Amino acid sequence: MKKFIVTDIQYDTDGEKPKPKLPKELEIIVPDDCEGYDEIEQFISDEISNKTGYCHFGFAIEPQIPE
Repeated sequence: MKKFIVTDIQYDTDGEKPKPKLPKELEIIVPDDCEGYDEIEQFISDEISNKTGYCHFGFAIEPQIPE
């Protein structure tokens, strides 16, 4: 499993102010069977929505996903 810290999440809230506040940072654990940049990025993207209930426009990841 690989652990990534997701920051700078740009949520798509349609102008609403969600309660409780949406997290600015999430820890996402990616299973080992996710390989390659695109697959890992898609998994993280889906997990952001699964954990918060909101879609997003983008995010930053630490450490960087290896290419």
